Amino acid sequence: MADLHPAPGAFRKRLYEIVFHADDPAGKAFDVVLIIAIVASVAVVMLESVAWIEERFFFPLRVAEWWSTCSGWPSSNRSGRMR
Repeated sequence: MADLHPAPGAFRKRLYEIVFHADDPAGKAFDVVLIIAIVASVAVVMLESVAWIEERFFFPLRVAEWWSTCSGWPSSNRSGRMR
């Protein structure tokens, strides 16, 4: 299992607190942005399943779907370990 404890360094410690703790405004904002991104991604997939919407908005929906898929964070390398 991955080690969820922050490495030494102020930036990494702060990033760890934002991602894994929602006790402060930055952590709560991270959670809200993540939820919005997930809901938007699901909405795009749902819209693509409606034939007339997909025909009319094929390119923007495809771009939105690929952007949400390819811009995932955190990214991992081929070995499956976090970068």
